[in-house]
Amino acid sequence: MHEFSIAMSLLEAAEAETRRLGAVQVRAVIVRIGPLAGVDVQALRTAFRFAQTTSPLSGAELAIEDAPLSAFCPRCGKSQPVRSVQEWICGQCGDVAGELATGRELDLIGLEVE
Repeated sequence: MHEFSIAMSLLEAAEAETRRLGAVQVRAVIVRIGPLAGVDVQALRTAFRFAQTTSPLSGAELAIEDAPLSAFCPRCGKSQPVRSVQEWICGQCGDVAGELATGRELDLIGLEVE
């Protein structure tokens, strides 16, 4: 289960940033995950809870934001949302979308600290 190694990496990065900021307590670790990141969100939540038991961030919430799925549309000439992972159709003009622009993200985007 690679979600455990992801959880450990998130905790390590959050701990380093907490030390840098001199923060006393982390209430939440905030991540953005795209639908094509290959991450089982429920497994990540479980792994995070387990991994944080030996971490200074014990008790911090894992807050997950969904990253949008978008692709470059040749007709529109810019990145546009696509209808779904299975249907690569530009949400703006209805043409077939091209190269993936967003949707593979797995980013630590913030910490909620005290």
